[in-house]
Amino acid sequence: QKRNKDAFSIPEWFLYTSRAFLTLEGISLQADEDYSIIQSCFPYVAKRLLNDDSPRAQKALKDLLYGAGNVLDSERLQDLADGFTTYTTTTSTTKSAVVQQEQSMAQTEATITLAKESADILLAPEGNMVQSLIIQESTLAASAQVKDTLRTISSNTPLLGNVLSAGMAPFLRKTKEEEQAQNLLESLVSNRNNHDNKSNDNNNDMSISDVRNGLNELDPEQVAFLAKEVRENLPKYVPLLGQLGGKFATALLDRASLNIENTLAKTEESSNVSDTVVRAAAKGLSSAASQGADVIRNTNANAQPQAKAVNKP
Repeated sequence: QKRNKDAFSIPEWFLYTSRAFLTLEGISLQADEDYSIIQSCFPYVAKRLLNDDSPRAQKALKDLLYGAGNVLDSERLQDLADGFTTYTTTTSTTKSAVVQQEQSMAQTEATITLAKESADILLAPEGNMVQSLIIQESTLAASAQVKDTLRTISSNTPLLGNVLSAGMAPFLRKTKEEEQAQNLLESLVSNRNNHDNKSNDNNNDMSISDVRNGLNELDPEQVAFLAKEVRENLPKYVPLLGQLGGKFATALLDRASLNIENTLAKTEESSNVSDTVVRAAAKGLSSAASQGADVIRNTNANAQPQAKAVNKP
């Protein structure tokens, strides 16, 4: 026992922090038996994970969103977004709303702060995990939607359907990743309103729906403040928005080219005229998509120094 007494030790800072948390939670539980200090701290954790680009934080963010599997959890993604919104808007409102008359203006300032901090994460020119995740999942969902649309057009066009449907079918078959991304998007859209309703039941937190509702009624002072912020920040974020659109277009074209090349490799050539036409057209589309992606990628790379120069204080 003496030999192994130092094999395991708890740092003093961890011990004191844990004791403080337990004390705070114990006091709070006397007023609210359903109180959870972990849940109360989650908005700060969400803000920290989304803002921290260190490998350790990015791994924690990935583990939070994906869990033990390889599929993005829509509920966890919604919780993360709401946590980030709650922390950003609450801290901004706390700093600004000193008296009752300032609360409406404070809410406007909180909304602007939320929009700017969200834009800084999503539109970061150097990229980050959140941006990559959004581009990846939205690209897969868009690819799946395009295939669904083309399949519908093919089935609704008798001549095209009879002549080319057999040859086109392998190219319009969705991958497992595309189906998962499409289901994720549908889940996020269908559950958003229900999630907002749950958030609205908690009067102490400001949800995304609260931010949207705060924009419905603005007095002249708020409108002037909003116009000033838009005028000052538009030159910064418009080029970054264009770069993000370029990244999405590049990823979508790369995905299209990759899907076509994989399908061509998995299917055998046929002497059928319609199949030959489809394969030739597919090769041309794959080459065009690849070249288009390269052009957009180079354009984005050349635009980054200009965007940095514009954003330099």
